[in-house]
Amino acid sequence: MPHIDQLRQPHPFDLLHGTDTGGRYSAADLDSVSLSSLYATGYLGIPPSTLRSALAALPVNHEDFSFVDIGCGKGRALFVAAEFPFRRLFGVEIASKLCEVAWANAARNPAWEKRVSIANQDAKSFVFPDGPLVLFFYYPFYSRVLRRVLANVGRELRQSPRPFYLLHGHLYVNASDSSAEHVDIRTYRKVMQSFPYFREVSDAVYPLSAADAAAEPSGITMNRFLLYSAGVTA
Repeated sequence: MPHIDQLRQPHPFDLLHGTDTGGRYSAADLDSVSLSSLYATGYLGIPPSTLRSALAALPVNHEDFSFVDIGCGKGRALFVAAEFPFRRLFGVEIASKLCEVAWANAARNPAWEKRVSIANQDAKSFVFPDGPLVLFFYYPFYSRVLRRVLANVGRELRQSPRPFYLLHGHLYVNASDSSAEHVDIRTYRKVMQSFPYFREVSDAVYPLSAADAAAEPSGITMNRFLLYSAGVTA
């Protein structure tokens, strides 16, 4: 599979687990099962150190919730989330080749294989599992698809009300508000504000560990996480 950063060394997470979750792929590099791929942003694995911090800070009992990664790519966020006692872990990925890699990665660890389910599917048509959920995005697609997915969340919650949190991970550097990552955050906030059943709970920035920073294809040193809770009335 062609990708940017072909000459980079394996990520420390992959060296530890014998997986392939690294690299940086443009949307043009990826195949798809849906026209929604026209609005995909590509693939970049979340730095494990920042995601661990964000998941540890969630205001939930992890064992009561399932974790759903929308645009899971090769599965890195799912495998980091597996370090926490979530009930189940679900990934949704539109690119077939990335799904194949994620399935192979999950099969390398019996505990992952038992807990993790990955669907090669358009996120707009995904049926969320029962019970309390934490939904995770690491900028998988542009706002046109995001709006459709959030509308689907509203329909699901009307049919089956339950505790529901949405965690957005963003690329972040200490830069001016005109920088690309700040534009991205403003855009996501504007989309979220257009759905009245979402309430912003927290806005936190976590630094990458030294090992993650040295292996990070994007060159960022921090991730920013916006956390929302969702609730609708029938």
